[in-house]
Amino acid sequence: AQALDVILRGKGWLARPAWASAAEWALATLLALLALLFLPRFRRAWFAVPVAAITLVGISWLAFRQWALLVDPLPSLGLGLFAAGGVALGMYGDVRRERERLREALVEERVAAAATDAELAAARAIQLGMLPRRDALSSLDPRLDIDARLEPARSVGGDFYDVVRLAPDRIAFTVADVTGKGVPASLFMAVSKALSKSVMLRTKRLAGVAAMLNEELSRDNADSGVTMLIGVIDLTTGEVAMVNAGHEDPIRLRADGTTEEMKMEGGPPFCIVDYPWPVETLTLRPGEALVLLTDGVSEAQDHDRVLYGRSRAVAALSGDAGLGAVEIADRLLRSVRNFEDGAEASDDLTVVVLRYLP
Repeated sequence: AQALDVILRGKGWLARPAWASAAEWALATLLALLALLFLPRFRRAWFAVPVAAITLVGISWLAFRQWALLVDPLPSLGLGLFAAGGVALGMYGDVRRERERLREALVEERVAAAATDAELAAARAIQLGMLPRRDALSSLDPRLDIDARLEPARSVGGDFYDVVRLAPDRIAFTVADVTGKGVPASLFMAVSKALSKSVMLRTKRLAGVAAMLNEELSRDNADSGVTMLIGVIDLTTGEVAMVNAGHEDPIRLRADGTTEEMKMEGGPPFCIVDYPWPVETLTLRPGEALVLLTDGVSEAQDHDRVLYGRSRAVAALSGDAGLGAVEIADRLLRSVRNFEDGAEASDDLTVVVLRYLP
């Protein structure tokens, strides 16, 4: 074959230089080292593998065509590709092991999340069980039509309400909102709920209830605050006495379906400072209702972060006359949820309706 090549081309015999073997294996070693050092660290280095293979073959072909030299690219190419293949197999094994580790971690996280969800569901049931039941409220006294709705933004929340009979003709009510959300707020909510009921049953004067409750809640508490609206209604006259500690003002719903926002002087929330919270009074006429709510209503948001606001709450309550407490609460709650249109609730939501029926 070489003889025919010499005759046809008129050039000398093919030659294999003495340095060819050493150069080939030195280059093979260099390529293997480069593959081991750079391929595991840099993903872009893998693009150099086909480039190096093409370059080696090209140099060998050029040496053969131009200078009749036999320089074999296979040792360098074979050892380099073998090293790259070993690196690829090692990386594949690492990826598989990492996937298995992540899969096991995911399973463990799901088990832990399921256990946490179960605990939160139990806590939610306990928390809601602390509140007066709706059927018990509706049968508390025939002169007072009462309904209440509480929906935590999370599994548990910081809102609460209470209705307590103080005397045959006197009913006390409370609506409150603990600062924050979630488990910390729910724990302080439980404490506040128990203390407020205890203080209302032990103290006759409403102003004294606010002062004592603030003192009790502030003891050994430096982190949480609570807004609260406390009131007592006299069922013989319809007179309502209230104390507002930084809470949302109530809305009065008249018998003809018109509404009035009750602007209260009030004072700061509990657990901040000592303050002489004033007792403010109003008189409900037959068929009129008092709607108490938390800021989960006014601060509800849609997908564009637009606030629901008190004006929408007032508009939702206005209109039909003669609605019962359940219908009033359901109408307001439905209006809020329609406004949110599926957006995540930003805060706990509580609505309490007291309708006077002497």
